[in-house]
Amino acid sequence: MSFNVFGKYELNISINNIPLDSTRNIIQDIIIHESVHQSLPTVDINIVNDTGLIEDNPLTDGSQIDIELTILQTENEEEQFRIETFLWSHEAVEVSEGIQLSLHCVLSASDFLEGRIESVNGSSFDVFSLMAERSRMTLIADPSVDKQVWIRAGIRGNIWLNDVINHSWASDRSAFIYAVTRNRELLKYNLDERASRNPKWVFKPEREYAGEELDDNVIKYKYPKFTSQSGFLNTFFGYGRRLSSFDIESGDFENHQPKTFIKRTNFMNLNSDREVPQRYTSLGFNNNLNVHANYFNAYAQNMRIKSFYSINVSVLSNYFRAVRLLDRVSLSLNDESQNLKRTTYSGNYFVEKISTILDSTNVTRRFDLIREGFNADSSVANRSK
Repeated sequence: MSFNVFGKYELNISINNIPLDSTRNIIQDIIIHESVHQSLPTVDINIVNDTGLIEDNPLTDGSQIDIELTILQTENEEEQFRIETFLWSHEAVEVSEGIQLSLHCVLSASDFLEGRIESVNGSSFDVFSLMAERSRMTLIADPSVDKQVWIRAGIRGNIWLNDVINHSWASDRSAFIYAVTRNRELLKYNLDERASRNPKWVFKPEREYAGEELDDNVIKYKYPKFTSQSGFLNTFFGYGRRLSSFDIESGDFENHQPKTFIKRTNFMNLNSDREVPQRYTSLGFNNNLNVHANYFNAYAQNMRIKSFYSINVSVLSNYFRAVRLLDRVSLSLNDESQNLKRTTYSGNYFVEKISTILDSTNVTRRFDLIREGFNADSSVANRSK
């Protein structure tokens, strides 16, 4: 029997192909996490069970846990999806109603977590295409120019993809990133190319636009929260870091650093006072017999440009659209007291994280948006550029 919240959602959960009975289980909350910082989507399930589950169908490492969700809304179409996961870890606590279970699950994609020894002679696209086919995923990829022999030396698939994406190359402005969505889409995007596109979605404050008829690309939001990790990211992979490789033919060291970046905000969180030498790192020996011509440049460029993206806005929404990770969106902010547009945090972002949150009464979605700087007046940049 499914879990239904009238007018909100319909939910079915099965464990090892046995459906959970809503008469014997109480849903406390379920959160489906998608993020560019995760190799695979994850699901946290918190339920209270009458002890029948752990006695009759014990939870074991790798138990199959499948979720079918239909989100019901009055202002737009239903959203339906199925997510197949396996159990990663769990906790059980005795309470007066039975057993409180917390299940932590990972999207079923075995090749991401298995070690293999293999190689692919082709571009980074060919590596991602192979992984997508094995994992029953749909690949959506931007073009690259990086043909070589990509070696998987007995490592897990997600580690291999991290290595491949960080050495992917399209131009002297490219910055590649990958993510997996709840709908089993494997995204391989070039941030430079995607940032040049018009926003696909428009985020508007719910209070200021109450009662307004929505266009198909509008998402109303509430409770915006703004954060910055610029100091951490720039220190970790930015200020003063010198990357080099050793050319075995010439006997010289070659420095690697990004040479071009299109700034799409008034200024970025790069403080000129902090751009001083901090450390030197060798990327190894440059052997052009196996790697593509920009293999080491790609690593320096991908890592540095991605570290620029440090300004985050988190919002909650009850308006559901087919938003996916790394979509380009426009955020509108207003100053209610003065009836003015706010500019510092307004503008275009990428979708960094999506959390679908269900509880016993409602379903909500949290979006984390990210970009590389502010749109405040450059005169108050405080030596940032």
